[in-house]
Amino acid sequence: MPVPALDDPKGTLAPFFRKLARVARGTAKDHVRIAVFGDSNMTADFITGAARRSLQAKLGDAGHGFVALAQPWFWYRHQDVEHEITGTACWDQLTVSTPHVRDGFLGYAGIAADSKCAGGTSWVATSRAKDAPIGARASRADVFYLKRPGGRAFAVRVDGREVQVVETESSATEPAVLRLDLGADAAHKIELAPKGPMVRLFGVALERSERPSVVIDSLGVGALNAKQMLEQDEATNGAMMRLRGYDLVLELTGTNVLSLRDYPGWLRKLVARWHAALPEAGVVLMSPPDRAFNDTDDDGTAAVLGDEKQKLCAEGACAYWDFRGAMGGKLSVVKFRDRGWAGGDLTHITQPGGVYVGGRIAYALLAGLAQAIERDPTLGCE
Repeated sequence: MPVPALDDPKGTLAPFFRKLARVARGTAKDHVRIAVFGDSNMTADFITGAARRSLQAKLGDAGHGFVALAQPWFWYRHQDVEHEITGTACWDQLTVSTPHVRDGFLGYAGIAADSKCAGGTSWVATSRAKDAPIGARASRADVFYLKRPGGRAFAVRVDGREVQVVETESSATEPAVLRLDLGADAAHKIELAPKGPMVRLFGVALERSERPSVVIDSLGVGALNAKQMLEQDEATNGAMMRLRGYDLVLELTGTNVLSLRDYPGWLRKLVARWHAALPEAGVVLMSPPDRAFNDTDDDGTAAVLGDEKQKLCAEGACAYWDFRGAMGGKLSVVKFRDRGWAGGDLTHITQPGGVYVGGRIAYALLAGLAQAIERDPTLGCE
């Protein structure tokens, strides 16, 4: 099947392609960062992991990027990075969906680890896999956490050595980031150990500083939908996204629709929030993946919501990409299942399917870049 092109009639992705062109030409000063929000199809990083590998193979290994510090489901396991939470009796592992947490302060990834006592740790490390094409080295890390009244301290260990104790007590509730210079561009491990209860940790972003490239952050939450994303604290999420410095936001929800009538309105509000937080960043809404009840009856929600997303983007606030079309269209998930690319539930994409579709996302982004350079051959030469 042909790879669908990005549908961007208003040219909303022009700033993103300008920055991506600088990376391709070697004139960039920093990484281009892409946030990908999605539901359970994103929690194992199959789709985003493939897109990350594909782009970094062409533009340079920039590091894994962001991974949450909780593991609320056993299948929450990112590609080309190591991460674990230990002493689970000392943690509440919170999500915006399952179980639903309503205090709103979970960070933009919708997942957080909340300490109940001392004794637990959460750690992130570069990949130890011998065949890992990326992610085996890092030179810097950003640790995201919550400052709040009554917050306790946590210790930070790098490669087994304690380097800092961070206090989270604050009169205001707000996100914060600890930037770590890891020294050598090499394998590293960051461990975070609360001194007691009331420490909320969001995630760690691992990057390399050798050469500007592309970083893809996979922000998948099981059973996620747009309404739940709106229920999170807007100021907290906006501040975190600015600290992370995203240049592009991709969205892939729609499998867990509560109200097909209300969903477009929720998406419109989400896009407005993202633009308020990151005025220069592009936004791409993707149609939901193909989904079926059985071998002959598809779930009509994907087609309807895909059309609604495309209409919303035609208004000029975002671009659209036909994820379902990239799979092959109606009932393509049945063919995916037959190849072992999707599960028997005709909903969830497996790792081989993720490699296929994730590669197509990377291709669509690079094809968009090629078209932008064709329109302006000096793009990225500034």
